[in-house]
Amino acid sequence: MIIINSVNPADAMVVLGADPPSQENPVLLAFAAERDGDFAGLAVAESHPGAVHAFGLEGEPDACCLLLARLVRAAGERDVSVRCPADRPEVPVILEAMGFTRQCPDEPGERPSHLYLRPNSLSD
Repeated sequence: MIIINSVNPADAMVVLGADPPSQENPVLLAFAAERDGDFAGLAVAESHPGAVHAFGLEGEPDACCLLLARLVRAAGERDVSVRCPADRPEVPVILEAMGFTRQCPDEPGERPSHLYLRPNSLSD
């Protein structure tokens, strides 16, 4: 069984090896997934008035699915966007099944990624 818990965003960013967001004092959300007490996944997102943007998502596919569902719930009526690493082919399948659509263009860099968007989560 996978359990999702809120965690300290600063600690989560260290685990992900992510840089802090560029804006001053962003509101961050972080959730960790555990399976039988072992790490199974992690999600870190910026919370804005109109959207929640996940810039870190790692872990087992089933944990990622539950972490994304938790972010969608946290977003309420706001849009949800997710930056998905291009080397994680199983994650786009999960995102698309949850109503996310791939946006263009892709972001190049050390770890290329794709941006997915789920507009207004409560309008489903």
